[in-house]
Amino acid sequence: MFPLASAQLPLRRNLIGDHVEPEKFEDRPRVFPLTLVTPLLIAAPMMSSPSPLSRTLDAMLNVLDDYIAPPFLAPPPGSLPSHNVLLDSVVERTVGLGDRLGTDLRGPFSVAALKGLRVEAVVRYELWGETPADVGPPINDLIQNLLGDRDRLRAAGFLRIALKSTSPSENVFAEDAYRQNVQFEVLFEFPYVDADGAESLIARIPIDMIGEFNETTTVVDEMARWDNESTPTLAVRGPLSIGAFTALAFIPGPDPTGEVTLTRTFDGATGAPGTHSTLPSFVTAVAGNNPAERHAEVTFASLADFIAAIATFKITDGSLAKMGADPAPVTPAVLGLLEGIKDVEVAGESEFLLLVENEIGAVETTTHKSVILKHSAILEPILLGDWDLDGVADEYESVQFRISPSIQLTSVTDRLEIAFEHPELTEVAVVYLRASTGPGT
Repeated sequence: MFPLASAQLPLRRNLIGDHVEPEKFEDRPRVFPLTLVTPLLIAAPMMSSPSPLSRTLDAMLNVLDDYIAPPFLAPPPGSLPSHNVLLDSVVERTVGLGDRLGTDLRGPFSVAALKGLRVEAVVRYELWGETPADVGPPINDLIQNLLGDRDRLRAAGFLRIALKSTSPSENVFAEDAYRQNVQFEVLFEFPYVDADGAESLIARIPIDMIGEFNETTTVVDEMARWDNESTPTLAVRGPLSIGAFTALAFIPGPDPTGEVTLTRTFDGATGAPGTHSTLPSFVTAVAGNNPAERHAEVTFASLADFIAAIATFKITDGSLAKMGADPAPVTPAVLGLLEGIKDVEVAGESEFLLLVENEIGAVETTTHKSVILKHSAILEPILLGDWDLDGVADEYESVQFRISPSIQLTSVTDRLEIAFEHPELTEVAVVYLRASTGPGT
């Protein structure tokens, strides 16, 4: 693999023993040395906020808060202060190598590093009651519930939890109430995603070699990047088995105008390719070991239509929980109806919305459409860079269309292309496209 610097710095080969004529030397391209740039001219990298430690403590306390709320404990009566959980001490610990646990994927795209942070903490619960007898039983219930719920807590990231101490109940005169504390020692691990400062994915590596022979080339694979500066056609050749189309799309404003054409063909093909009106029809015709067509295409009226066509959705227990907890939550009644299509995988946004409408009706589908789509996509969105320069990390929608049986490009003469109508996107946007052997590769 070429080092990243080779994509930006020209390479020059000095041939030992070569005699360079003065006039020929003047004809050679000039190679400028690296220069120092005033720090004020260098844009500061965008930092994640809040910090990993803040997010770790928030995640830990959010879980522990559950155990002082119904159905675990009833709230204190009347105007007494609420039960509370506080941090008495925190020690940050590392996990993995440099906090790195692995790589976060969106289909075949390696989009960010999976990292983790561990904290050793002492947490203190404050429970309130009108009399000492009102705080004793809840303290016992809290200890039993917390220590007896190890499976749930381990799944939430708690590697260890142990009772440290309990205090006698004390009379708080200002509140005309009694308070009792109990402390627990916990070891909590929190996984998070870090882009490691990356502003984009590497789709093309230009290489310029200047020497006796000037050479220029570009290294690419089964991926292309489209933006408002260029839209190179994604072209792949056999031998290759294509099992999925995947895209990461950041479209912050109006949808770019222009058609997207997907073509499966071969060198020497004559005549116009067979046309198909939908992606499923196209895939059915060109996929498998003995495809019905080797020279065919399908055209989408816009980039938005193409992105919607290659999106796949599935409602799961996890997605239902996210819909209910969304800032614009789906109502419990609608969530109950969506249980009827749980774990059904549907390719294509329009096809999925039709299935949803059949379950919950047209009115509820219109009301909750964006939330249902957001939490039912089989790939989660990812934050990456700041292409529109608004000071906020860009959120890329992740979509994937799985192909089974796969499209077989059996020889080097077989090829598949995804092309945009214009030489660049007509609006500020970025789309990464990839044709891969399967959903995860």
